[in-house]
Amino acid sequence: MIVVLLVAARADARAAARAALESASDIAVCGESGSARDIERLLQKFRPEVIILGSSLGKAVLLEVTERIMQETPTAVVVLEDAGPEVSDQAGFEALQRGAVEIARSPAGVDRARAKRLSAELVDTVRMASRVRLIRRRPVVTPAAKGAGRASAVRALVAIGASTGGPPALVQILSALPAAFSAPILVVQHMTDGFSEQFVSWLSSMVPQRVMIPKSGEVPEPGVVYVGQEGQHLGVNANGTLRVSDDPPLNGHRPAATVLFESLAGSSISNRVGVILTGMGDDGARGLVALRRSGGYVLAQDAASCVVFGMPQAAIALGAANEVAALDDIGPRLLVLMLDDTARQDDQSPGPARRRKRVES
Repeated sequence: MIVVLLVAARADARAAARAALESASDIAVCGESGSARDIERLLQKFRPEVIILGSSLGKAVLLEVTERIMQETPTAVVVLEDAGPEVSDQAGFEALQRGAVEIARSPAGVDRARAKRLSAELVDTVRMASRVRLIRRRPVVTPAAKGAGRASAVRALVAIGASTGGPPALVQILSALPAAFSAPILVVQHMTDGFSEQFVSWLSSMVPQRVMIPKSGEVPEPGVVYVGQEGQHLGVNANGTLRVSDDPPLNGHRPAATVLFESLAGSSISNRVGVILTGMGDDGARGLVALRRSGGYVLAQDAASCVVFGMPQAAIALGAANEVAALDDIGPRLLVLMLDDTARQDDQSPGPARRRKRVES
């Protein structure tokens, strides 16, 4: 039984979340509160596996409480977006940076069909959160300026796929790269419906590169991060220009990391690197096999630094990864791989991955 504590200022949001969770036979709501003041007492009393924090608590409270929980009584935190945009905008992503596991939409105040869908998503999110390995997040310094990005022929490109735990991991990697990074970066991040634009805005505030929504036919610029949007696949054409499509979801995902990696494998870009980060499931694994076979280089995040090892593990199991690296090492490795082709392994056929020792600071 998954024991859940529910804390949200809005009574209707608490009621809707409780109804959704209690419809599942494997979840029990041990307690609820409309105020963050009760959290410490309730945590000690019930020792829940998952705590749901409503954004209606207010941004400052949400962030302070998430950080305190992760420091004092590490518990899987799910942020319930139950307030208007003036409160919720970016707050959930900042909570992820402080250690929260995932963001979910509240099933309160919407039509019946959408409430049913959001209720099912909330149940799935809580189940996932109960299984993750909790890790503490280090603060990330927000850069003051963005890179201008240079228009040029597409000679190099980095493609990244991520799911649960991905937003903070992306910030850590991108913060290790300069604003004038030598290649465009394409990102597929699995995201709850309705959060794509918020995610782009939040990520842009956290990293030195420009962060943009991709447009089909556009030539990707070095030093710019392009984030795939919900309901649309992201990839590249043979000549390296961006491709955004409404093709059917792949194994339930749109955008899908496998679509991105397979398109990169079929392109004429000479220096291609695929990165698979923390996340549940196996999206991206098949595409990375194609990328490695075509001469691309594949980095997989290691188990120790993942929130959920599913996606990297699937890629490693198929022999897609050239190299397995700790999250701290991925940014520095991308710098090397984009500058020096000799840093790659010669073997392009699927096989065992090379494992790197942690880079000493």
